[in-house]
Amino acid sequence: EGIFYPFAIPPSEVTAIKAGGVAQERFSQRYVSLMQRGFRQRILELIDLVDPVGNAVVFDYLVQHQETSQALCDYLVRVSKKQEPLSQDPTFENPYIADNPYAFVYYVSRAYRHGGKCVEPAKVALQRRLLQQQHSDDTWGSVLNTALATSSLMNFGYTGEALDRAIRALLNQQRADGSWRRALWWVIKSPSGLVKLPPNWLGSEEVSTGL
Repeated sequence: EGIFYPFAIPPSEVTAIKAGGVAQERFSQRYVSLMQRGFRQRILELIDLVDPVGNAVVFDYLVQHQETSQALCDYLVRVSKKQEPLSQDPTFENPYIADNPYAFVYYVSRAYRHGGKCVEPAKVALQRRLLQQQHSDDTWGSVLNTALATSSLMNFGYTGEALDRAIRALLNQQRADGSWRRALWWVIKSPSGLVKLPPNWLGSEEVSTGL
C-alpha cells in the first residue's frame, strides 16, 4: 500500500537496474540497449518518478470502488498543501512529464465528491488556492484550466460568487457550434538523448468541451 508510479516495471527489473545490471527476463530486453548506451541514470529516474495527477486518478478510482489507501491520501494532502501558485508548483514539473496542476485539483475533488473524506484537508487547501488564483477576468487562464477549476469548486461543494463568475466566463467562451477550443492538458517530454522526438502536446476540443 502506498503511492503509485507511472512506469510499470516488474520488481525484479527494478532490483536488477538499481544494482547495476539487467534482469534476465524477456521484458527487460527493451532496456538492454539503453543500459549499454549509458542511460542507467535516466532509467533510475523513470523508476522513481511520481506523478501527482496519476495518483489522484488512482485514488478517485479506489474511492469509487469502496477501497482506499491512507498512504496515498496522505500524499495527496501533502501535495495540496504546497504554498506556490498552482501554475508555478514544481511538484507538477519533471524532466519527462509536465502535468496540468488543475487536473490534479479536479481528480482530488472528484474523489472527495465520491466519498473520499480523508482528503478533507486537501479540499480546504486546494479550494483556497483556486480562489486566490482566479484571474481578474474570472478565469484560471485557459478555457480548460477554467473548466477544471470550476468543476473542482462544484465538487468541493463551493457555492460562492467566484463560481458564478467562472461559469459566466466559460459560457462567454463557448463557440457557435457549442464547443470550446482546445487547450493544454499535459505534455510528455523527450529528454535529450533518450528519445529523439518532439514533446507530445495533449489536448483537444473534445476534452475541453467534455469538462
